[in-house]
Amino acid sequence: MKQIFYLLVVINLVFLAWKFGLEKRDALIEAANEEHLEYQPSSLPNSVSDGFQESDFLPADPDPTVPDSAEAAVGLPQSASGDGCFEIGPIQIREIAENFLSLLSPTAKDAQVVIRSGDMPEGWWLIYPKASTREAALANRQMLLNKGIYETWLFDQGPLEGSISLGLYPTQVEAQTARQVLMEKGVNANIVPRLVRGDVFWLKIPWTQLPLVLDDAVQMLNSQDPTLKMPSPEACH
Repeated sequence: MKQIFYLLVVINLVFLAWKFGLEKRDALIEAANEEHLEYQPSSLPNSVSDGFQESDFLPADPDPTVPDSAEAAVGLPQSASGDGCFEIGPIQIREIAENFLSLLSPTAKDAQVVIRSGDMPEGWWLIYPKASTREAALANRQMLLNKGIYETWLFDQGPLEGSISLGLYPTQVEAQTARQVLMEKGVNANIVPRLVRGDVFWLKIPWTQLPLVLDDAVQMLNSQDPTLKMPSPEACH
């Protein structure tokens, strides 16, 4: 009899514990739901929540087709001009342009020589510097006469107005030689090209690598032959 009594007591205790556990779980669930509802986007002020869904407040999944910014920065090198074109010039003599082309052909296989209209030197002036007034220019010419320099010409118009020509030479080397003679007489003169309009030559180079690679190739050729003097490449105009 006592065993039956104890068994009933145990069953009642288990039932009470089970019932209390259910009530506590339901209370916790209800409290959690109320707390969750307080942070729903719809409970935000209208200026924020209107027109949005809950998914708008969650981070979007990354697009596998779009590279990360760090990876995108390490892409194909671009040209300075953005159009993949560089040019070298102006070059006055076609033979020199074709020589440049042959030297660059291993680096720039699609380069070509193109002809354009432009200013080109036809002779080299030896010029005494420009004076600010005509009176000062006449005084300069008299000073040159006093030094035994008689073949002079005073420019009275144009960009060289106020300057004095001390001679026109067919090559820059001849002009430099004459300038050295004048310097020994105490006369400092400048060498200025006599520009005329004519055809000049350019190397046009399609290029998709870094500009520095092309410029390094040009500078390497110039270092191997100091008389070459190939101009540095520039973005196509």
